Amino acid sequence: MARLLWRTLIRNISLTMAYRGEFFLMMFTDSIPVVVSLLIWLRLDEAGVPLPLTRSQFVTYYLMLARGCDAHFELGGGIRGE
Repeated sequence: MARLLWRTLIRNISLTMAYRGEFFLMMFTDSIPVVVSLLIWLRLDEAGVPLPLTRSQFVTYYLMLARGCDAHFELGGGIRGE
């Protein structure tokens, strides 16, 4: 009986670790494009390229994007100068 409980415990621990590992990889791979895009925009800002948004607006936008926020960020207003 103890051997069966031990096997069940080990199996449940391995399933839990596999799930957590998969979740970590999924979150990591989903956030890489967001971070790289933000770093590109920040580098362009440092280089003096005229951009439609300020540095803080880019950071806010990409933080909302990374967080999965449903708020809509209007890029068009900044580009058209409205």
